[in-house]
Amino acid sequence: MIMDKNKVYIFDDFLPSKVEDEIEDKIGLVPFRFGKNEHTKSPSIKVKDSNLTNYNRSGLLQCWTFENDSWDVCDGVQWTESILKYLPFKYYLQRLKWNFNPKVSKSYKDKCMNPHCDMNKGGWTAIYYVNDSDGDTVIFNEKSGDSFFDGVELSIKKRVKNKKGRLVMFNQEYLHAGMPPINSDYRVVVNFNFKIL
Repeated sequence: MIMDKNKVYIFDDFLPSKVEDEIEDKIGLVPFRFGKNEHTKSPSIKVKDSNLTNYNRSGLLQCWTFENDSWDVCDGVQWTESILKYLPFKYYLQRLKWNFNPKVSKSYKDKCMNPHCDMNKGGWTAIYYVNDSDGDTVIFNEKSGDSFFDGVELSIKKRVKNKKGRLVMFNQEYLHAGMPPINSDYRVVVNFNFKIL
């Protein structure tokens, strides 16, 4: 399968609805742990033709399930594999984790987390939305974290709504950022990085 690295791909109803429901039902069993934000002095972003700003959160609830070519033994693994087996191509998995974002106050409207690249190893980033929630994913045209830390004005390539069962996939060099839920109680996504074989 040939994929254009300049495009953002969105696949709705990526999994059978029964599998979507089974994965969502397991959220409370995933062993999320707090991952501290190492960038405590991040710059404020400037986004062309947008009032979007960023905020520097203290960290994130995460469950790392695959990194450095090995699976972590945690309850999230079996449900993660049920997502991966539906990918319509052969792949080499680089990294995979679950993210849990709790509800924040309405003062965070039009705010995103800090733009970042998961990695830059010639592959793809994909985000699977586990539950229906507000809290979009913003994908920028700019590549590499240097753009963000150097104060370059960013421009939005695509803003993707959080929808249960949706998978968004894009070149892992693109900066992207999640937005927190302000109406829903929580937002859970599975974030993975891979190369298409």
